[in-house]
Formats: sequence, structure tokens, C-alpha cells
Amino acid sequence: MASLGDQCEMELNIAVNQLPKGEYCYYQDSALLQCWTDTPPQENLRLRFSQSTTLHLKNHQGQTLLSHEIQIKAREQASTRRVRQPWSLF
Repeated sequence: MASLGDQCEMELNIAVNQLPKGEYCYYQDSALLQCWTDTPPQENLRLRFSQSTTLHLKNHQGQTLLSHEIQIKAREQASTRRVRQPWSLF
């Protein structure tokens, strides 16, 4: 079972349509993931993160065209106290 602070891994299938020809790149926060020229690929990207992150699509000038925040939703496991002991004495 994962705990708070563990690294998450997710695979995304991304399809981008109707972009003018040019050079584009995917970024996870400020880290470069992948670039392409002209026709955008239908791409599977594997992301790893341990806190909320943002995926960006930027053009060759570094302008952000699209972005999407990916939030980690977690809750701490509540500890339960056993009400009755698992054994009995007779």
C-alpha cells in the first residue's frame, strides 16, 4: 500500500489536434519530456511524481499553449484500535 510521500507513476495517452506546423514540447513542471516538429504524435507519456505536478505543451518560443494540473489525492490511513483482544481465557 502506498503512503503519503511515495512516488506516483501514471501513463497518459495524449492526442493533440489542429496545431499549426511548428516545434512543440511537453514539459512536466519545468522538466522537458519530449519535443516534436510538425505533426504531433499520439503519445503515451509515463509521468512519475511525488507531489502535485503540471503538464505543459509549449511552442518553440517557450509559450505555454495548454497546461493541466495533476493533483495527488491521498489521505492518511486511520489507525484503528482493536476493541477486543483476539484471544480469551476461560
